Amino acid sequence: MEIAKAKIKNNILILIPASILIIAFISGCVENENKYKYSKTISGINVYSQIPVSEVENWDDVLLIHKDNDTVIRCNLELSAVSHSNYNGPEISIGKGDRTGIYIHENSAAIKGVNDADITRACHAFVCLKEGLTCPENLSKIKEIINTNHLNIILDNTTRGKSVHGYIELFEAFGHVRVSSIDLYLMDNQKCELMSKLRRVDVVYQSINITGKTVNDCDIDGILILKSDNNEIKVTGKQIILSGDDEHLHSEEMLVFDIIAPELRQLMHQNKN
Repeated sequence: MEIAKAKIKNNILILIPASILIIAFISGCVENENKYKYSKTISGINVYSQIPVSEVENWDDVLLIHKDNDTVIRCNLELSAVSHSNYNGPEISIGKGDRTGIYIHENSAAIKGVNDADITRACHAFVCLKEGLTCPENLSKIKEIINTNHLNIILDNTTRGKSVHGYIELFEAFGHVRVSSIDLYLMDNQKCELMSKLRRVDVVYQSINITGKTVNDCDIDGILILKSDNNEIKVTGKQIILSGDDEHLHSEEMLVFDIIAPELRQLMHQNKN
């Protein structure tokens, strides 16, 4: 009996320190989160910041930290498509963490994910944050919509400059994911005229002559690229709606590129070097 009592006492003595450690651990986590004054959720990713989150939109020049990891490399390339590299800019680090999120300090940010897929999601969300875009939680559905044999693209006829360049770049991504045919529409006053039919031959698209004038309303499945005062990506049904001014439309187009063909961006970078 004395031996049994001793074991119970020993067990109690062991349990008490363990409970203290658990409480201390929980307290540490709460204290860690409390150091971030601002927080919000972007595209389903939690953002914690020591500065007003909107200030990140001014980070045009950034310092990207290289790691020998495909997911990190692709995220860096995604960010470089909408940023300028500068050793004096805010430092952006990317990697795995216990929790998925974006952690912003006065002159740096950490993009973290529990696994590679979560790092990629957090990277997309950081692009939305940095570029001042309103992005949905279901961004990943974009790849599912475009992963098809046929695609419609509707381009607002008032787009100019960078948005048109981004639109052209997207065709490389479409070819990479093997979209077989594309119908191009031009939007004018809520009416969409079929301008061209493209068919994929090897790795390029060739135009097929069309006869007559085909005008439809613009409720067409596919990608709609629209000039707007609101810089936003929407995914509804089988429509991907990119809206904004020319500068922000380009950012949205680059984000779509990296969602559907991140490995192509990496391959293009490798071929340059």
